[in-house]
Amino acid sequence: MDHITTLLKKFTSITPPDESVRKEIVRVLESDYNILLNISDVNVQKGVVYLETSPLIKTEVMMRKEAILSNIKKTLSDSTPRDIR
Repeated sequence: MDHITTLLKKFTSITPPDESVRKEIVRVLESDYNILLNISDVNVQKGVVYLETSPLIKTEVMMRKEAILSNIKKTLSDSTPRDIR
């Protein structure tokens, strides 16, 4: 029985693929802040979101970074990115 518990613990730490994180970031930015981005403008690496967009949009996102991360956390919970750059 202990072997099964050990095996199942591996599945509790599975994080969603970057694609779902990227889609959620785009959705939150669009619905809550009227910031339109393509999913291709968002990259996630090691828990950090990198935006490849104009400086104007990046500045707008940086000003609201904590609120954006908080909104994303409501949906993604444990797999929430820890920073936006």
